Amino acid sequence: MRRAWFAAALAALAAGAALAQTASGPAGGSASARAAPDAERGRRIVENGTSSGAVPCAQCHGVDGSGVGSDAFPRIDGQPAFYIFKQLNDYASGARDNPIMGPIAQSLSETERQDLAAYFGSLPFVASPPPTSDPQLSRTGRVIATMGIPERGVQGCVNCHGPDGAGIAPATPRLAGQWASYTRAQLDAFRQGTRNNDVAAVMRDLSRRMNEGDMAAASAYFEAQRPGRAP
Repeated sequence: MRRAWFAAALAALAAGAALAQTASGPAGGSASARAAPDAERGRRIVENGTSSGAVPCAQCHGVDGSGVGSDAFPRIDGQPAFYIFKQLNDYASGARDNPIMGPIAQSLSETERQDLAAYFGSLPFVASPPPTSDPQLSRTGRVIATMGIPERGVQGCVNCHGPDGAGIAPATPRLAGQWASYTRAQLDAFRQGTRNNDVAAVMRDLSRRMNEGDMAAASAYFEAQRPGRAP
């Protein structure tokens, strides 16, 4: 029953992503008239910001999208473009609350959000040196990532995030190589309900079934994974 529920949630995500990729674009234009997202325009925003007041993304995420190893600034290099676009839209609408990203996203037009998503989605994932982690923590994280915690109804993370956490386009992010501090902070935000923009409350449900040790182990495990960029 739980597996079927997760499959339905993923199907809804994929369907919504496909619809958004087909129908979204600059407000007021027909689908046939809308220009495709422009990664080069996105790069210019990353480096220089916008005239409407959005600061350069590079200040926090780097031009290469690798972040700075902080729970506040995730790696977004090579993440699925639609996933990035959705997060920017959620920041702008308030569906994902963040005092830094909210005002920035609100100052971006929909076209600029698409261009930024296209740029970061086009980047290769360049792996940093694997972190040194506690062997027992890594083993525990691997079990949670691949098999879950059946006695508490927790699915294996790879069921939705792909083998080794590589991500599944268009809407499921890559966990592999993501800073453990960021992944851990997001799991806690889902558990506390301060982040609630997950489809069908999947992440909120799972995180509330995990304890502090579970979240630390899974986060550390995925930071050390190196499967390459998301498919």
